[in-house]
Amino acid sequence: MNDLGSPLGNSSVLILDRDRRPAPEGAIGELWISGLCVSRGYLNRSDLTTERFVPNAFISDSDRNAREDGILYRTGDLVRRRADGALEYLGRNDSQVKIKGVRIELGEIEAVLSTYPGIRQCAVVVREDPRRRTEKRLVAYYVSDNGQALAEYEIRRFLETRLVRTMAPAAIVQVDSGLPLITNGKLDVRALPEPKADDSAATRPRNVLEARLRRLWSSLLPSSAIGIDDDFFRSGGDSILALQLTARMQRAFGRRLTVRALFDFPTIRSYARNALEAADVAAETMDSSPPAAGACPLLPIQRWFFDKRLPQHAPFSQHIAIRTGPLDRERLLESVRAVVDFHDAFRLRFRRNDDGMVEQYYCEACAPGPAEALDVANLSLAACRT
Repeated sequence: MNDLGSPLGNSSVLILDRDRRPAPEGAIGELWISGLCVSRGYLNRSDLTTERFVPNAFISDSDRNAREDGILYRTGDLVRRRADGALEYLGRNDSQVKIKGVRIELGEIEAVLSTYPGIRQCAVVVREDPRRRTEKRLVAYYVSDNGQALAEYEIRRFLETRLVRTMAPAAIVQVDSGLPLITNGKLDVRALPEPKADDSAATRPRNVLEARLRRLWSSLLPSSAIGIDDDFFRSGGDSILALQLTARMQRAFGRRLTVRALFDFPTIRSYARNALEAADVAAETMDSSPPAAGACPLLPIQRWFFDKRLPQHAPFSQHIAIRTGPLDRERLLESVRAVVDFHDAFRLRFRRNDDGMVEQYYCEACAPGPAEALDVANLSLAACRT
C-alpha cells in the first residue's frame, strides 16, 4: 500500500474522475493540486503548461485571480481517499493502454487485484499475444502473502465480478519473492517472467457436439488448438469475432442463438451445456408464446420525431438501396414475409391519446403489410421518384 498521507497546509487537493467531477470516497480518480506549492507552468513548454495547469472550474472567474487555488495542477497520479482521509497512491494514468480498440487503465485493474485476499503486491502489464503477434494482451503478476500460489480460477472469478470483460487479464502469473524494480523504484517490466503456455487446450471434446463447436471456434480464433475449457475472449476472440461466430453457429445448428450467450458462456463446455440447451427450450416454446400486445414506450428518437412540427408525420419513411447479383424473386419475398410475420414490431402503430400525445401500441387486429417487388429496371429516374 502506497500511503501519500494528507496535503500540506499551503496546498489543497482534489480527486477528479475522467469527466473532471469530484470522485466519491474510495473511488479511483486523478490527483489535482492547488495552492502556494503550484508553480506558474513549465519553462518554455507552453503546450505542456496548458495541458497540466488548468484554471479551477470550481470557483468563480472573479475569485480565480485572487485566490491561491485559482490554478489546478494535473499530477497524472491515480489515487483514492480512504475512510481515514489519507490518500492512497495507485499508479499513473499515463499507463492507459488500448487493447482491441478499448482504452484500459492498468491502475484500475491493479487496484481491484490488490484487494484479493492473500495478494501482497501486484502489477498488470501489456505483452504481445503469442497466438496473434499483431495483438496485445493483459498479463497480471502478483506476490502472495505466504509465497504460495493462489487458485488462478478463483482470482479470475473475483476479477470478472468487479471488472468489465475487456479488463480481465489474459494470463495471471505468480512472482515468488517480489516484483522486480529498477533503481528509481519503478517496475522493471523486462525482468517479469513470461506467462507459461496454457495447457488447457489438451482438454479434448468429449462428444460430437463439442467437436462441432471446436471446429467452428477454431475457424475464427488465431489458434486451432483450442480446448473445451479455453475462454473464447482470452484465446483471441473479440466482440466482432463473437458476432461472426454466433452467425456461423446459427447456420450450423439451425437455432436462434444470441451473442450475449457467448459472453455468458465463453468456453465450449459451458456453451454446449447452457446456450445450446437453452436454444432447444426456446425453440420448443417459441411457437406457443403469445404475440406482444398493449402499449410500447416510444424510443428517444421516436419522441424527437413526433415532437417536430411537421405538416404530416405519416409520409416520413427511410429506405436503402443495395446492389446485388441475380436474385430469386419468389424466395426473396418469401423470406421477407417470414421476417415480417415473426417480429411483433411490424404490428406497431401510432395514435394520439386524449391529451394529444403520441403513443405506440401493438395492433392486435392489424396484419403485417404485404411484401411486394417492383421492377424499375426500365423506368427513368423521374418515374422512380414518383
